[in-house]
Amino acid sequence: MANPHYIADDEPELAGDGVAHEPRSALVAQQSGYADLLHIAQDGSRILRDRGWLWLEHGYQQHSKVAEHLTDLGYQQVRGIKDLAGHTRITGGQWNG
Repeated sequence: MANPHYIADDEPELAGDGVAHEPRSALVAQQSGYADLLHIAQDGSRILRDRGWLWLEHGYQQHSKVAEHLTDLGYQQVRGIKDLAGHTRITGGQWNG
């Protein structure tokens, strides 16, 4: 499971008190918050063993794009997991290389 940077540089949450003490570099990813997620998915397809799973934690609004990217890369059984608030915050897929 990976929990990479996934916040876009223009997210309103970056102005909140909860992240005031965090350096921006610890939170923000390029490509509107998707750069690290997409990079890990791409590398996972080369590193995972056959039938290995890759799970990515992401922002509540990022599931669809992450799931689409995993599917495009050839991951199977792509699915999401919801948090306690009902938001899909983890998306994963199985590599059958």
